Amino acid sequence: MVNVLICGAGGIGSYLTEFIIEYMIKGIIPFSSINIEITDYDKVEFKNLNYQNFQIDEVGKYKVVALKNRLGGVIIKKKKVTRPKDIINNDLILICVDNDTVRQLIYETCHKYNKEFIDIRSQGKRVFCLPKGISYEEDSKFLDLKDTTNYSCQEQKDLDSGQIQFTNRIAASIGFQMFLNHLRKVPNHKINFMVWGGKKWNK
Repeated sequence: MVNVLICGAGGIGSYLTEFIIEYMIKGIIPFSSINIEITDYDKVEFKNLNYQNFQIDEVGKYKVVALKNRLGGVIIKKKKVTRPKDIINNDLILICVDNDTVRQLIYETCHKYNKEFIDIRSQGKRVFCLPKGISYEEDSKFLDLKDTTNYSCQEQKDLDSGQIQFTNRIAASIGFQMFLNHLRKVPNHKINFMVWGGKKWNK
């Protein structure tokens, strides 16, 4: 039995949760093989509906409650991850958070207590996914510990202009495949790319 924690239920985590539950319902991932827990402390807002996996009748509900009511199959926690004891009972943490402060806590805890993580990120047209590496020192190179900002998976300029990007769903899909790889004991590797637009490149 693998205990899995999805940390964050926003633009990435809300879709990732549905992907996992769908495969469990279809029997591709046996219910008896994993426990799924999802943690987030935010409520659904109208502004979330354009790029997160929520519906208009879920506005005002806690995101984790909305997902559990609609999808089922998950244990929910309406809380922030602020200390190691919040995650050490899990074997694999799927990181879908919006800031490096929580990422650092998860990185450190996983390396200290021999837990696994997959860090799944997107912002605008950029996607970045990182499986746990050989050391905290190596993995922490992908953290900016001076930056305490909470970032959306959408760029503010895109939100202002109504140009919603799809890359958060791409990141969730890649994270889901990396999750399947982990269950199937297939090695994962860092993924980092940007979906370019604009002028065509000359060949």
